[in-house]
Amino acid sequence: MSKQRVIKDEMWDDEWFYDLDPSEKLLWVFLLTNPRSNIAGIYKINMRWVSQTTGFDKDVVKNIMNQFKKDKKVLYENDWVAIINFHKHLPYRNENIAKGIKRLYEENKDYTKALKGFESVWVTLLNSTLLYLSDSESNDSQSKKKL
Repeated sequence: MSKQRVIKDEMWDDEWFYDLDPSEKLLWVFLLTNPRSNIAGIYKINMRWVSQTTGFDKDVVKNIMNQFKKDKKVLYENDWVAIINFHKHLPYRNENIAKGIKRLYEENKDYTKALKGFESVWVTLLNSTLLYLSDSESNDSQSKKKL
């Protein structure tokens, strides 16, 4: 089954992204859109595969990932990556997205709980999605009251 990844074009105006060199930009877009990524931005990935897929030398990939970690954009440990603030890259949110994120959390929590910082990324993602949904529901109910 094919899946789509939509990324906001405003990332091109983001100061951090703007200052990246072309290889760093490509790797960042790859992390957001590769076939192993998911709607949570927390997934298992192998650096050898990343290297082969992007065409970058494995050391280049490791150096860029270390820079992303230093910049507090990703966590990477034991072949797991978590894109910090991934919820900001989600162009849409709805009940199905929230359910999907919760399902992914349940499926992967045993693997990622032991990884430093991953639990807080899950919690932030789940909370921001649920908060967005509750804000949307209250706006919908207020709109219905006005009618």
